[in-house]
Amino acid sequence: MNVSKALRVSRILKPSIIHRQIPRRAYAKSWDKLQEQSNDKVDAHIKVNTLLNDITSKPNLAAKLETIQNIMIKRNLVSTEDTSKPKVWQMIKILTNKELRSAMEDFKKELAKSNVQLGPEQLKSLMVVLGMEKGSK
Repeated sequence: MNVSKALRVSRILKPSIIHRQIPRRAYAKSWDKLQEQSNDKVDAHIKVNTLLNDITSKPNLAAKLETIQNIMIKRNLVSTEDTSKPKVWQMIKILTNKELRSAMEDFKKELAKSNVQLGPEQLKSLMVVLGMEKGSK
């Protein structure tokens, strides 16, 4: 083999040998350091946790909330196995169920009696935590 031919062959083989010898490395990124994740989601979880602590600290509120949960399960308005976002027809069934609506009204009255605030800010945080905020996919 002459020198020029050997030089051409080495140029062809050299890049492929280098690529096989140097492994690519990927590093894990923490969820809180990603640019896409906003502090709004963390704040929403904190607000919802505080709201749930307020509700569970009052036995009458916890009982009303459990009643709502039981109605939803008994009437097959929600599935205990499916954790995906509710479909439109599920939301319509939930909103039109008379028994559930009256239980929700009782819960709302009990919230007012117990001085637990459930305003637009708390509802917005709840929707963020449940993945139901506007614009979510």
